Amino acid sequence: MSELSRSMMVFVASPSDVAEERAVVRRAADAVNTLMGDSVGVTLQVRGWEEVQPDYGRPQGLINPLVERCDIFVGIMSRRWGSPSGTHTSGFEEEFEGALTRRVTDGQLTIGMFFKKVGPEFLADPGPELSKVQAFKKKLQDERIVLYHDFNSAEELESALLKFFMRQLVTVRQIAGSQAPEGAEVDTAPAPTHTGAEFDDAKAQLGEVLSSFNNLVAGRVAGSLDADRLLLFSLSINREKGLIPAHAANRLYKRRAELALAGGERKAWMRSFAADASNSRNTGWGRTIPGWYFIRPNTDDQIDIFGESIMEVAIEGNAAVASGAILLLENLKLRPESLWIRRPTGAASPSSPKQDVDVSEDHLKIVGNWQRLIGSGGMGDGIASYLFTMAETGDSTFLHTLQEHFVDPDVKLVIAALLDSLEGHFDPLVGLIALRYRTPDWLLSSLLQKISSLSTESLETLTSISAASTPLRVEAFREIIRRGALNSSTLQSVLKVGEADIQAGILDALRQLEYPAIELLGKIDEKEVNADLRFLLMALSNSVESLRMQINTPISGFDAWEALAWKLGNEFRSEARELLDTDAAQLTEPLAGLEGVEKVNGVLEYLKARARRAAISVLASLPPEHREEGDVDRVRNEIAREFWLTHLDAVAALAVMGDSSDIDLILAFAKDIYPEEKRRDVMTKSIRFGGLDSARRLSDDDDRINARIGVATLAASGDVTGEELIDLLYHPDGPIRVMAVEGLRRRWDVADLARLLDEYADRTGESHYYNVIAELDRIVYAPVQISKQEAVVPLA
Repeated sequence: MSELSRSMMVFVASPSDVAEERAVVRRAADAVNTLMGDSVGVTLQVRGWEEVQPDYGRPQGLINPLVERCDIFVGIMSRRWGSPSGTHTSGFEEEFEGALTRRVTDGQLTIGMFFKKVGPEFLADPGPELSKVQAFKKKLQDERIVLYHDFNSAEELESALLKFFMRQLVTVRQIAGSQAPEGAEVDTAPAPTHTGAEFDDAKAQLGEVLSSFNNLVAGRVAGSLDADRLLLFSLSINREKGLIPAHAANRLYKRRAELALAGGERKAWMRSFAADASNSRNTGWGRTIPGWYFIRPNTDDQIDIFGESIMEVAIEGNAAVASGAILLLENLKLRPESLWIRRPTGAASPSSPKQDVDVSEDHLKIVGNWQRLIGSGGMGDGIASYLFTMAETGDSTFLHTLQEHFVDPDVKLVIAALLDSLEGHFDPLVGLIALRYRTPDWLLSSLLQKISSLSTESLETLTSISAASTPLRVEAFREIIRRGALNSSTLQSVLKVGEADIQAGILDALRQLEYPAIELLGKIDEKEVNADLRFLLMALSNSVESLRMQINTPISGFDAWEALAWKLGNEFRSEARELLDTDAAQLTEPLAGLEGVEKVNGVLEYLKARARRAAISVLASLPPEHREEGDVDRVRNEIAREFWLTHLDAVAALAVMGDSSDIDLILAFAKDIYPEEKRRDVMTKSIRFGGLDSARRLSDDDDRINARIGVATLAASGDVTGEELIDLLYHPDGPIRVMAVEGLRRRWDVADLARLLDEYADRTGESHYYNVIAELDRIVYAPVQISKQEAVVPLA
């Protein structure tokens, strides 16, 4: 072997019936090279008759020089022996004899023989060729000339070859040591983002790991086998591109200070890290694999090279890896050259995005990368979000080219909408919502920002698309009102939706209308409106004087009273107090003496409760200077009724009006408040009664949402010590742990957080959690674009 090139030639000898197996030899060598190029410092170069150029003379004479120069001789046999070479019974025999002579003469050649198992039907009548193969194999066995291995399939052969090649490279390293001979020009250039010293360490470490593995395979004492590192090594060379299990990744990460990963290992880690990012993209607290320590760029000027490294794993075909890789690129705001056309500095954008341009091979290569990326999992929200975040006006020509090379209509539609957006036309974004069952965050953000730029027709469409989120539909409706473009048909179609939260938002938006425009509401059939919201329609359709006149009307007087409470608010506080004190006597008196009232007592109690709920809403909205001493007792009394329609609204009011003595009462009912945003608002307001003591009580609550609300308060308070937050890092609830990390991030510098990361898993008697390690790894080691991001933690 040449010490200068640090390469080993592998010669493959075989008859013609094992073509597939010859390809396996090259594949196994390539797999080992993926790692060994950066680790052991030796590469394998496979040669065989395929590399020999035709020439005059005996054909075998042209092949033999390869045998004379090779470092490793691999022989593969099945049922054929081969054709006579002119001096031997077959070309294979001549090659093997030449190799054996070399090994005996200088001892510098390694020979490995691999025999494919033959079925009994062939052994029963082997014929002349198989007979020679069997005789040759028996000679090897009897005379112990060389070791050989039997295999059934290409997969078994590949596994055997991997072990065989690894043993040879470990042996070479042990003989040559880690230093090159004096004067040797060995290529030890590191990967762009890491130092040569790291790769020297990686070589030494992997040499030890593979040496232990070699001993294990050979049946010798294996010593201390680093199984996790061996797993990482195997994943780095495995053609299936598997992912590191979370347990193994975290065990390795705990030893990060003593580990130096080689290029293939770092790539395997990045692949697993990206997949983990994808799986937890909607729950950042769910990360289980740390990795920024290993994969981060060392300097800011290497960030673009890092982006290309991310792209290498993104286009391998794994949907989760691709999705996570794109998320990383978007968070880092990277436009790798493997995805975007880089224009020279100062180059003008095309005068027309659709003008004819020459599509170079580089352009087509980039298109191919997008095709592989999208082909991994389709045009998901992650890729669409990245496109809309990173595309620039100057990309229009390339985006047209990209669009032309896709046949998937969803992909074409997204790119078309992006192109229109780059030209200032945002209406096509509305069409994208119709293809989804919900509005993704990137699309919601884009539309909310551009709501004033949408046409009235698009706004009307938005109000009626069920996939559009409630805030988006309501905001579109508000924009229609601002333009004075509301008509009765649009109003009716929106109110027919039937969802109470949307109807409430729409009716509240109608407050912007001047009274003359209220005539539109007269055309609305109240049956189209949720029964609990009809008082809003009544409030919008009538003047205050008209509503006061209707209060004394049996039954409908209840709707009129609710309408006035909503319409007048603070001005209606005296009436609200009277209604609560008299249990709506003013509204029930007109019913006295009416025939059949006693038969609808349940309905009457329901109507009275609606009125009390409206009255409580009025009191809760009062500024402090307008409250009376008895107002909070009125609310407490309503809670004591435990009537299903009012008690949660009363609890919410008590959170605004009460004091520290009300905490237990609020906690008793708060878990029933829905949605979670309203519950959070109620609990946050109630915390002010007892301060941090109330927050601590909440943090210990068995209800996870209450506990999270309490911890969120503790994490945000500057009066809570770091030690208290550290205790919460061992809490069984994942989001609570991340809230605690976020609180520490606001208090401590990076050095303190790095020290915590080192010590976290060693706390005696406590179970540690992977999401804490992953979060601390992000904060301490990720580029600033990501390390400074605030973790988003859900309540539910």
